[in-house]
Amino acid sequence: MNVQSERCKVLISGAGPSGLVSALLLARLGIRSIVIERNAITDEHPKAHELNTRSVEILSEIGVTEDDLNKEASPLEDGSRILFCRTINEEFGRIDLMVDSERRAKYAKHLRQALPYFNLSQSEFEKILVARAEASNLIDLRFRHCWKSIAKNDKHSTVSRIFDEAKSDHYEIEAGYLLACDGAGSPIRRALEIGMDGPAEIASFVNAYFKYNLRDYLKTPAKLYWIAHPKFAGSFISHHIEKRWVFVVPIYNQWEKLEDFTPEFFKNRIQGALGFDLPDLEIESISAWRMTAQVAKAYSAGNVFLIGDAAHRFPPTGGLGMNTGIADAHNLIWKLVSVLRGNSGDELLDTYESERRPVAVTNRDKSRENSENILEVFTLLGLDLDGMEKLAKAKASFPLRIMPVKLRKKIISVVMDFADRKLRRVFSDSELKMQADATIERQIGHFDRLGLDIGYTYTEGALIDDGTPIEIAENEVSDYAPSTRPGARLPHAWVETPEGRKSTHDFLAYDRFTLFVKTGQEGIPPTSSGELVHAIDVSEWKDSPSAWHGSILVRPDGHIAWRGESWKSEYLNQIIPDKGHKRPDPRESNDP
Repeated sequence: MNVQSERCKVLISGAGPSGLVSALLLARLGIRSIVIERNAITDEHPKAHELNTRSVEILSEIGVTEDDLNKEASPLEDGSRILFCRTINEEFGRIDLMVDSERRAKYAKHLRQALPYFNLSQSEFEKILVARAEASNLIDLRFRHCWKSIAKNDKHSTVSRIFDEAKSDHYEIEAGYLLACDGAGSPIRRALEIGMDGPAEIASFVNAYFKYNLRDYLKTPAKLYWIAHPKFAGSFISHHIEKRWVFVVPIYNQWEKLEDFTPEFFKNRIQGALGFDLPDLEIESISAWRMTAQVAKAYSAGNVFLIGDAAHRFPPTGGLGMNTGIADAHNLIWKLVSVLRGNSGDELLDTYESERRPVAVTNRDKSRENSENILEVFTLLGLDLDGMEKLAKAKASFPLRIMPVKLRKKIISVVMDFADRKLRRVFSDSELKMQADATIERQIGHFDRLGLDIGYTYTEGALIDDGTPIEIAENEVSDYAPSTRPGARLPHAWVETPEGRKSTHDFLAYDRFTLFVKTGQEGIPPTSSGELVHAIDVSEWKDSPSAWHGSILVRPDGHIAWRGESWKSEYLNQIIPDKGHKRPDPRESNDP
């Protein structure tokens, strides 16, 4: 039987954030790609819900503006608060990221954009990306096309077998590169037999998605409500207070069955956690998931590269998963295009793993630390952290199963009421309340992560290390120490130029290196532009960032490649070496 075959430069499996951002970055550089997605449409069930400052910077390069994100993002004042409650209007503690003037000043100083983050459902974010992809003549986006297997993967190309559900037929795509953006369960990663470091299951959860405008029901708007009531324990995630909510509860698979987590179960649990009835409440969808903390042992095999959740899986505590995937794509794509165009050897692609994997390891570990630290709050209140599992085990035990229903409910109610009395002490015991406030204050790094978001520095890769120490803030999670050390993200700063006030980031572009240099320095004349390096004369700036010394070469992805007193063009060959085998890529005849 003859199998139809196609050819392209880049095949992307998965139309989630990392896959679509990869395709849009390729299109930004004039490279055609095919994106396949096994689902018929983007998933309406909300998952991730926060875009951090680095992601917003990256998205601006593919034309996604803050205005685009704000259309479905929750208001900043809602997204800045995290509440700890008995029921949703019985608050006993909070974190408010915008109430602290020093924190607001920190954001204003280090960020070009108006908002430090966006509380936006991944489902709505994906719709923005899909619209951009469908409008591009360089992106062939195919829903209901499922990646099945690798037929060939070597230094020349990769051949994938695809199933077209609409036609119920298989076909093959030969591509220069295959990007595995196919999620946490990545069939491509499994086919390549790439293992994962870290625990495959820390805990399991079930969440219910419901649509409701709760604006007038709530005393305090927030993006996250931790509900500690023993009978109704769980977490409300407000993707938008007026539109989209998720309620999350643990499931203990050894003792509980997923089919018991019905819409009726969630209706009762949600209304109990709210503390009031919503007679017209309807559950839109229910989803089960496992909390893991894993990073792939390798980020590539042959011409196949793992991006996003295929490469790393984090606990959601910290909102680092989707954002790390977006930065993965930003790091890889300019390198891949450099090789495709013959500007560098394929050694450049090896720096993807050496640069991005350490970031993922850090983010994995911080996310897991967050998931453990948040439990300190409930331990302080005297709640048994294993209580819900013990209850699930008890319900599944033979004595309780054969017990009359009324008696079983009575016993469970007595246990719950005892735990609730412990919890309610926080409302009357001033000393306990002070301790709770202090414990909650220690959780701020769970939500204020500026240091993690933009403060990481690549220590090896496509850069020339100058041997200086890495500058790290005292609080490396929440605070950011601007640095021009090679490997760091170029700091944003406002500068006065002959054309007016600009950000240092205004001079960067994804299709070139940018050299900041003063007139008269040796090297590329500051008034000229090369194909790969565009020089910017900073001698006429009225002010310049105090951390800058000499010249600075910035990569297309905004990370610094070199700094020194005198630029030499041969430095570029050290950063993107033009040697070794260059992977040829099969391409369509009309490919640019």
